[in-house]
Amino acid sequence: MCNLYLFDKDMDADDSLVLFTYAITKTGWYFSETGAAFFKDMLSKHMLHCGAAFSVLFAGEFRIETDLFGEPKLVIDNDSGTYAPPKEDLPQLKALFESNFLGISVEALDRDAEGHQESRKKILDSWL
Repeated sequence: MCNLYLFDKDMDADDSLVLFTYAITKTGWYFSETGAAFFKDMLSKHMLHCGAAFSVLFAGEFRIETDLFGEPKLVIDNDSGTYAPPKEDLPQLKALFESNFLGISVEALDRDAEGHQESRKKILDSWL
């Protein structure tokens, strides 16, 4: 079983939302916090994560939100211009995270889901 330190309740945080980038290949999982300046870069952040791998299983962004019961929830999407998995594959992505990070609450959203881009923009605007 793996553990995401992001869900550690003792973690020192300032309650601000953070956006992370991920890429999953057959040989590894790659995650990093994404800064606002990175979005202005001409290179694909997902391509950099996976070393320009030809075969990428999933790529996108994620953030940690709080669910209705005050517990942390991983909100993951397919928002990668280079390697975006089709929205039909999102249930597999959700299951992949839930089976590798036991006990994690996961919501998988399509990058075009209603309200999703607005939530993303709110995070990005908070960095400016």
